[in-house]
Amino acid sequence: MKTKFSFILFLALAAIAFVSCSDDPNLKAGFTYSPEGTIQAGDTVYFTNTSSEASTFEWSFGDGEKSTEESPWHIYDEPGIYSVTLNAMNGEFKHSATKEINIAVDFAYIINYGSYSGDKSTVTAYNTYDEEVINGYYKTVNGLDMVSNVQYACNYEGNIYFMDNNADGISWVNAKTFEQTENAISSDIVKPRYCVGHGDYLYVSCYGGDVWYDSSLGYIAKINLNTNNVEKINLPGGPEGLAIVDGKLYVALRYGKSIGVVDLTTEAVSNIDFPGQPVFFEKDPQDNLYVVISRNWDDYATQTGVGYFNTHTNTLDATYALDGIGNTYDNVIDANSDFSKLYVSYTTSTDYSTYVSTGSIAVFDVASKQFESSNLVDGIVGVNGLQVVDDKIISFEAPSTTSNGKAVIYSNDGQEMEEYETGISPILMVESK
Repeated sequence: MKTKFSFILFLALAAIAFVSCSDDPNLKAGFTYSPEGTIQAGDTVYFTNTSSEASTFEWSFGDGEKSTEESPWHIYDEPGIYSVTLNAMNGEFKHSATKEINIAVDFAYIINYGSYSGDKSTVTAYNTYDEEVINGYYKTVNGLDMVSNVQYACNYEGNIYFMDNNADGISWVNAKTFEQTENAISSDIVKPRYCVGHGDYLYVSCYGGDVWYDSSLGYIAKINLNTNNVEKINLPGGPEGLAIVDGKLYVALRYGKSIGVVDLTTEAVSNIDFPGQPVFFEKDPQDNLYVVISRNWDDYATQTGVGYFNTHTNTLDATYALDGIGNTYDNVIDANSDFSKLYVSYTTSTDYSTYVSTGSIAVFDVASKQFESSNLVDGIVGVNGLQVVDDKIISFEAPSTTSNGKAVIYSNDGQEMEEYETGISPILMVESK
């Protein structure tokens, strides 16, 4: 197990050094760069040339890359401190300027649900370059504990939004700094489940109450991100996973055994019947949707597996059987980078004395439209979902609902590569970009 508890924060400081190689007193090299705040690997850095009396330029970005443009841009692939040098030239004369640019560590964030007995959510920061983790990251940055159990989180327009349960609300942090600077939105938010952004709005599926007892409950909270005002789109049936395609919001109605389609212009709603319980979507390159088909706790006859929903015709074109999927919301689907494989983490059984589920990870071949004959992994105690990052399969596991869980990384042939300790009940990972 590889765990790092020390915290290193790269500060965006710039050290400036001018080295003159010119006998021309009017020739001066100089430049600025943006953004001036936190810069992470993969961000575009824009350089503005402020040199005087220069006709040609040579840039060295400190990572082996160069440019002769007057005001270039550059992307750093890895974190670190880089010395950027500009040589400003006029004939035989040259003047140089150097600045150090700090490219911060790029984190992804593992969201730990916490426990039903009172432990609230925590966040585990995952250093995607050094493959190390920092537990308790939210408190490290903000100085306070989280006050809810986070059901889901999404990154949209530079913020990471949390679907908070108990207490219910929508809270958010800056995706780069992870600082929370505003209070949560709590008005008209009851049991939020999932979120997706579109334009100036965040759409949130809300159960609206104990939908497992009353399937007439459920709605979509439409949050104006400029004003934080909340409007409600009535959509009974226990809305869960969401996807947006061509101006329409697709909603997995888990307790309504249907897919809701909301026209985002008119907010008109239609429903398409579905075998079993749709839970989460995965959008393919053609903007059609694969969806996990689960079952209700008392419905053992329903066929489970994966459905293929055509968003161009709004029809369920095919279903692919995967027997044994249980009734929890830990049945998650995610694709690899070229969308040749879909990985389905699913529950096969649950011990209701401990609420610990056991499950597997199945592999669906997109070209052949078949599940592979053998699962990637079987017998996962505490199966809690998965995510595919850089074609590595990260399994989130909670062998206990009251003590720390783990993130286990598998290769695409099912070999365990790494294991990291997390907080209680890890459920998903959100990238900072």
